[in-house]
Amino acid sequence: MPSDSLPPLEDHDGFIADLYHLLWLKNSEGDTCPGMLLPDLVLYKYRIPAYWYFTSIDGSLKRKSKTSIVNKKIYADFTKGVSSPSDVVAYHICEQRRDSKMPETCIRYFDSKGLHDFLFHEEKLDDGCLQKFIQPKGAHNTMIQAAWSPQMCLLERRVNVNFLRSARVPILQRTATYDGDEHLSQITPVRGTLLADRIQLLCLAMVKHIKTVSPNRQTISRMLLNFKCDSDDNVWLLWCSSLRLSSETSEISVTDDRSMSSATELKPPASPVCLEVVLKAPSRQAVGKAMDPTHGVCPFTGQKLDQRHQYFVTFKNIIEYSTRLDESLGLLPEQRRSRFEVPLLLERVCHDMTVGKYATSLKNPHFLNRRVLVSEEAYLEFSTPAIPGAKAKPSMLFKSKFSSNSSSAATLPALPPGKGVK
Repeated sequence: MPSDSLPPLEDHDGFIADLYHLLWLKNSEGDTCPGMLLPDLVLYKYRIPAYWYFTSIDGSLKRKSKTSIVNKKIYADFTKGVSSPSDVVAYHICEQRRDSKMPETCIRYFDSKGLHDFLFHEEKLDDGCLQKFIQPKGAHNTMIQAAWSPQMCLLERRVNVNFLRSARVPILQRTATYDGDEHLSQITPVRGTLLADRIQLLCLAMVKHIKTVSPNRQTISRMLLNFKCDSDDNVWLLWCSSLRLSSETSEISVTDDRSMSSATELKPPASPVCLEVVLKAPSRQAVGKAMDPTHGVCPFTGQKLDQRHQYFVTFKNIIEYSTRLDESLGLLPEQRRSRFEVPLLLERVCHDMTVGKYATSLKNPHFLNRRVLVSEEAYLEFSTPAIPGAKAKPSMLFKSKFSSNSSSAATLPALPPGKGVK
């Protein structure tokens, strides 16, 4: 993905997915971000796996081809070398916004069985990132948070109180650090200067690389990063949970191995990074709904979905049907919805879609092939033109509800966002 096609970074508190794209992009010398170790991670877009980043043998960051980003290969790679069914193999990070409150970063851990259920059977309610679990150094799961600025780098480490491989302890209680209740982990000091120096160098390399490859040469002035050390003392970057950008151009350079950075004065950001980003595990109720294939109703007919008979239509089917629906009503060209206006049918399953986002998504095959669970009646309605000898005109099923000049569309029962979408 070229840098000019990426949206610019913004000040944000929560999971920042665009950071991985920028670390992977090559600079003018043809290098990805130097010294950066990323665990295998799969970014989801429109609730399907879209990008897979990893660290290659030569230490550079790579991205797998689209043909490799399938659930079967993800499962095989993420569970490779597992010695016990209770071993933690992966976790999913996503943002969930409740009402108008600050978004919550939700982290959910998986063993082999849990990962299989997530990949092959669950309805994906959020996008986010699936990361391969890095086995920590020692018998307890740990995480290091680094609050970085050009003037300093503060480290804090949390260690889970339960043994990571204890099969009798629930997976959340033996993995949680910053994302769990305080009694499940404790803060331990980061002793010595070796680890602190390594992390500060990594942060500096990240800032310099992102300034080189990002749109408008953006400069990071503050960030809160999450790291982990493995049994070989390798330092892995997990994710960024808070970011602030400078409004002025600055030059940052390494002076020597001990003095990490020198910088021209930066204009202070509007606010400091958030050191208390809301991290949490998903509630059992939310997970249960995601795992229940029968949960939800058809977004078009209101009929309850049945696990025994699952029917799907794609966004492409919905868009094409909407065009035929307008044509069948005999509307004049000036009365029809424009090509980039979001169809009413699509709004039923994609509530946050804007005109600009829709115009861009029309060229995205991942978006067009995204599937929606529907009832048998709706499936037959959308599929009728594809049946040989069938009439190409839509029936009366959706004409009164979803035509562009209908006034009754607003009276349909409100459905929660994303119901039945896979």
